[in-house]
Order: sequence, then structure tokens, then C-alpha cells
Amino acid sequence: MLLSAAALVAAALLPVGLLDQGPVLCPVRLLGGDWCWGCGITRACWHLLHGDLAGALAHNRLVVLVAPLLLFLYLRWAVRNLHPPAQGRGERGEERGPATRGGGQWAP
Repeated sequence: MLLSAAALVAAALLPVGLLDQGPVLCPVRLLGGDWCWGCGITRACWHLLHGDLAGALAHNRLVVLVAPLLLFLYLRWAVRNLHPPAQGRGERGEERGPATRGGGQWAP
């Protein structure tokens, strides 16, 4: 988790125009010559990470839905990794059945 947080901070320190002026890596762009929606949302999240809301909305307006969802998923992942479930219990706290005990082998 510390590595992913460090990567996020490092990305925020890179220049904003890096994705706009850098090399094209998208296969849709290379084959078709036009930006795909994935390119737009990636660049929009990049601009949002740098605090440029107007630039983010110019690339893809769905960033207002996608960015909070990505933040929620990242935080949920981080919390689950910081506080793993107790031994012998599932993710929701229920007791594991015989099929999941003993190395995950099915009981006869």
C-alpha cells in the first residue's frame, strides 16, 4: 500500500502536460488516428490529479463520476489490506465452511 501511495504522489509531481504531449501508447489511437474514451478518461484523471478541473472536464466529462469511484475503490482496497479479516473468518465475518478449510480442498 505504501508503494501505491508513493506512486500516486510521484505522479502528482510530474508535469500536467506529460500525457498530452508525450508519446502515443493507445492502440486505438495508433490504428484509427482518433482518441478513444479510455484515453480521454485517463487524461482527465491525470488533469484532476493535478488540480486542473477545467482540463479534466475538457478531456472527458465522465471524470466527475469515475474519479470518485476510483478513489472509493482505492480506499476500500487500502482499508482491507491494513485490516485483514480474522483467521478462520471470511471477508464478511462469517465462519468458513469445511470446503475452505485445509488448504481450500473440497470436503468429501
